[in-house]
Amino acid sequence: ATEPARLERLVDDYARGVARKDAPLSVALVGATGAGKSTLLNALAGQALSREGVNRPTSTAATVFAPEGTPTDALAGSGARVMTYAPGPQGLWGGQVFIDTPDLNSVATTHREVARAALERADVALVVMHRGSVAEASQVEFLTEFARRRSLVFILNFADELSAESRDTLKAQVRRVASEQYGLAQEDVPVFAISALAAKDGRDVSGEFGALLFHLRGLATQAVAARVRKTNAMGALEEVHTRVETA
Repeated sequence: ATEPARLERLVDDYARGVARKDAPLSVALVGATGAGKSTLLNALAGQALSREGVNRPTSTAATVFAPEGTPTDALAGSGARVMTYAPGPQGLWGGQVFIDTPDLNSVATTHREVARAALERADVALVVMHRGSVAEASQVEFLTEFARRRSLVFILNFADELSAESRDTLKAQVRRVASEQYGLAQEDVPVFAISALAAKDGRDVSGEFGALLFHLRGLATQAVAARVRKTNAMGALEEVHTRVETA
């Protein structure tokens, strides 16, 4: 993107962060093909909102699932399909605005553009990974743009297929990548090894799904959500400042 367009995006981002004080938390699920984004989304919402697995359409559009009564004009403006849902009592973390994005490692670069537009309108990115996508270049590069102005939560899926030792090794790798590529302090990188499929059945195979839910529910409390938005906005402002200074 040209520099003026990028600066304009950052200024818009700052304005959005300041304006959206009391809206439900907006959560984008991003990741590579086969990482299990839709399965996790459905587990958190407590209902089958998004198509899963091999039948999942390789759509070039992002899909927004918003709780009934949520204003969705700004989300629809991103070109995303907007669907409403009624949060049910069975939802582990229902009531949020969930954005299901196309796969980041798709050969179609339009998929990354769509995911980028979706993440511009989110507060939090749930980065869903499998063991092969932890250090995938397209994903790392994509997230570099958002690391300073989005709350990132890293989720290593299919923990039931990994030994405890493998889980620890991969989680350490996620923290190392986040530290080297995004400048985040390793101890500040939230990363959880879980099985989204087991979570849908109410099972916590790794003992880390409960901790993930605790972290997510904390983010969604009004006070923390306001802080997340403020931090995101300040990150955007800092980036504007850096770019202007460089220029």
